[in-house]
Amino acid sequence: MDLTDGLKILSAENLDIDGLGNLQRSYKVDYSEHQRHGDVWIPTIVTETNYGPDTKPYEATVIKFTDLEVNPALTSTDFTHPASFGSRIHDLRTGRTYRAGYSDPNALLGSGAKPAAAR
Repeated sequence: MDLTDGLKILSAENLDIDGLGNLQRSYKVDYSEHQRHGDVWIPTIVTETNYGPDTKPYEATVIKFTDLEVNPALTSTDFTHPASFGSRIHDLRTGRTYRAGYSDPNALLGSGAKPAAAR
């Protein structure tokens, strides 16, 4: 952690230890190439390294963010994701289950209703 010019998290580490006190595995996440947005530093590169019980690294994953927006303006459609044809939909509001794209949106699964394309 670096507090020189605002909060900047540099790394985090996790150790998994069994009930006998033996190290089973661990991982370390490094955060780098921070960009400042207001009073917050946000990393644009996140590197996770996994270690085995022998403490040797066996896997690393690097994620690089190329576009970063903080508090962007959102529209009402930003969280609308239309289901692809034939997707099974379970509507938690109504408790009904159906397939996307059927000619009768009220047709329940198993009712024998056919997709609009099959008629």
